[in-house]
Amino acid sequence: MGEELVILKMGIKRQVRNLFAVLIVSLLLQASVAVIERSDFIYQDKFNTDSKVTFKLKQVQKWFESQRLDHFDVTNNTTWRQRYWVADDYFDPSTGPIFLYICGEGACSGMPNMRSFPGVLAQQYKGLVLVLEHRFYGESQPFGTQDWSVERLRYLSVDQALEDLAYFIKWVKQTGQESVGIHNPWITVGGSYPGAVSAWFRYKYPHLTIGALASSAVINAIDDFWRYDDQLYTSVLNSKGCAADIVAVNKYIDDILQQGGQNATDLKASFKCDFMSDLEFVGYIGDIYAILVQYGHRSDLCSMLSTQKDVMGKIGALQQWSAQSLSTDGYTAESLRNTTYDPTKASRQWTWQICTEFGWFITASEYPDRRTRSGSITIDYYRQLCSDVFGVGTYPTVSEINLRFGGLQERSTNIIFTNGGEDGWKWASLLESENRNIYVIPINCANCAHCVDLRTPKPTDPKQLKLAQKRILAIMGNWIRDAKLNKSIVA
Repeated sequence: MGEELVILKMGIKRQVRNLFAVLIVSLLLQASVAVIERSDFIYQDKFNTDSKVTFKLKQVQKWFESQRLDHFDVTNNTTWRQRYWVADDYFDPSTGPIFLYICGEGACSGMPNMRSFPGVLAQQYKGLVLVLEHRFYGESQPFGTQDWSVERLRYLSVDQALEDLAYFIKWVKQTGQESVGIHNPWITVGGSYPGAVSAWFRYKYPHLTIGALASSAVINAIDDFWRYDDQLYTSVLNSKGCAADIVAVNKYIDDILQQGGQNATDLKASFKCDFMSDLEFVGYIGDIYAILVQYGHRSDLCSMLSTQKDVMGKIGALQQWSAQSLSTDGYTAESLRNTTYDPTKASRQWTWQICTEFGWFITASEYPDRRTRSGSITIDYYRQLCSDVFGVGTYPTVSEINLRFGGLQERSTNIIFTNGGEDGWKWASLLESENRNIYVIPINCANCAHCVDLRTPKPTDPKQLKLAQKRILAIMGNWIRDAKLNKSIVA
């Protein structure tokens, strides 16, 4: 065991015969991946910065100076500055629609170059793209640089965020920002949590928009979300031997941790996770697989593992990737208790949202032979985490969110729900509907996963993705045409 750990510490450097293949895969991944933190798991796609994608839209950062702090207390007149971006390259104010791109649980920098399908929509229909940063993320801070205490985080909720959108739209219309008039129709666009916000906004404010694109929209709040892990196992079955590789690595890690002692300490240290508890560490390991599959790199993950002939080599490959691409921030209760303001951080805020409203706690699959993360990751782990970070008893009542917004019993109109076939989050989204005014578009293709339809189109895209984006364009075209004919857009 001691010799094995020496190899482990050195990662793949001692795997001489397989080094070249691993480096090729790793370099390909590094070229398209930025370091991400735990809160980016559900929303922020920082993997894809494909140099072959040439579509770019000029975006100008601006500020909405008078967003309300509390939309539900008429006696509270406190306001704050909310950041947004404007992309008007194609906008025709006389007839063009407004595409409101909703940012979510992470610092926003406008619409990403690789996630510019809304820009394609604007180009097609002479529209304006507005991008709004979510309260408490990035530089859109209701309390400025003051800390993220529980008392302040009470103003971080999906209800407040929905009202932010409505108030922002009202302000843009009434003040004529960017030459927008009351006649211009609005369509919201979001992916993952913002996808749910997009759908919920359409449900709550049908008079302010003509439709919504809800990409990978997690509209069903779930506490014990074991189906995510189960789907991940199904997805890696598309690469021969990959599931077995992951199971072997996880078994080895679980065995070492169970034995404890210096070997367990050295194993965690080799991933720069020596400050984590065993449960926190296996959660981090599980996220390595999950994030790669979630953002369309299932084939790369599986190739990275398959090029190694033994479990030590596979662990070494994971070490190298995680060291350059996956931050260890936000994986401990101690780090999540840190209330210090930092515009680049988001783990505390997002953990607050899932611990008080949504759940979506990713546990091991309830089927032991279909797990990509340690079976020790149970709902009890998250229940304890929420209490440790925000106070005893903090835990979401997910039925309340589903009662307010309907969960999977969506009764709204003009919403497009899209989901990638390999995405675990689809099990919290809408996969079928008998409502003729709800459009469900599955995207079943290799490596097609989270928010894949928001990606900037390129010639090499799979046929199923091209057809999905073509259908989205057509559906929205009908909405825009109908809005022009009805001329019933209200302020």
